Amino acid sequence: MPFAFPSMERFLFWFSGVAGPKARRAQEVLLPPISPTNSPDEPFRKREGTRASLFASIDQPMLQPLPAQPYITADWKTVRASIDYHVEVDRHFYSVPYQLAGQQMEARFTSHTVEIFEGGKRVASHMRSFAPYLHTTTKEHMPCQRAIRLISNGRRRG
Repeated sequence: MPFAFPSMERFLFWFSGVAGPKARRAQEVLLPPISPTNSPDEPFRKREGTRASLFASIDQPMLQPLPAQPYITADWKTVRASIDYHVEVDRHFYSVPYQLAGQQMEARFTSHTVEIFEGGKRVASHMRSFAPYLHTTTKEHMPCQRAIRLISNGRRRG
């Protein structure tokens, strides 16, 4: 039984994910082809040329190839190193050199890396971890005696 409103039929056939020859035929019958109002080959009314000719003469010569590497977005956060020389970024703790404990720094984090800057100089870089409330520690950031004790106990992280 057909719908009472033809626009509802058009809507359902147009947006339904139904595929196949019957659905395509129904779309052809219910949805006659619509000519674009701003065709690229249609001449302008008040100036010379068409959209396609303007694109070819102005925009196309200025186009450049896409960069080889995709743009990676990064977020920045002001962090402070705790007494255990770790900073918190998105509920995960990353080590910085132990000499920087208690100091304020800037953290730059992407989907893959976390970088810590102090005074505009990068002091630490880690692979990003999304495990909450765990620590990522680099051996070089530890005080020497603590590093020796952790390695001897076999509890080294990182």
